Amino acid sequence: MATAKHRMNRLALVAVIAAAALAACGGKSEADLTASGKQLLEKNDLPGAIIQFKSALQKQPDYAEARLLLGKALLDSGDPVSAVVEFNKAQELQTPEEQVVPPLARAMLLMGDEKKLLTQFGKLRLKEPEAAADLATSIATAHLISNNKDSARDSIATALQLVPGYLPAVVLKSRLQASEGDFDGALALLQPALAKAPGDERGGVLKAKSFGTARRTRPAPWRVSGRC
Repeated sequence: MATAKHRMNRLALVAVIAAAALAACGGKSEADLTASGKQLLEKNDLPGAIIQFKSALQKQPDYAEARLLLGKALLDSGDPVSAVVEFNKAQELQTPEEQVVPPLARAMLLMGDEKKLLTQFGKLRLKEPEAAADLATSIATAHLISNNKDSARDSIATALQLVPGYLPAVVLKSRLQASEGDFDGALALLQPALAKAPGDERGGVLKAKSFGTARRTRPAPWRVSGRC
């Protein structure tokens, strides 16, 4: 009898603790959950950040910032299909184009939707210089995938005019030169940019791997530092 009573008391205690934990989690606002997700992003904890952003959206599905950040986290984690869904929802929630279009364009490239990218954003001109350079580099990549090298050069030039020395554009320009057999020129172009950003994996990967397969590989979208 005492044992049964003791067991019931333990079960009651467990239920109270579980309820308290649930209440603590449920007590966080969507803004708190989103802020927590941002902190996890800074620590490069993408799975944890995704959970926090999804929790925020369960509380408020039309929370545009959480939609955008969830899309970026999904893109960085290698899930462009889900990222595009979130970016499109962020657009529907009137997220500024400067914030949502550049990562959306990169996600579209990863999905192989370069033709759709060119149709949808080929003539779009963003106002913020780095966002515009990011988009121009995606457009250049789409042109290069389509073997339209002249248009790729024009878009690369636009990106570098908007943000001189913009590394993703420099990397793509050097890759274009390498694809045409000008390896020395490509390295000469890339090395000064790498010296300014020695820890940037985009240029390093290109220098280490891409020149040898420049004619056979598909240019890959980049991950812009700061998740712009």
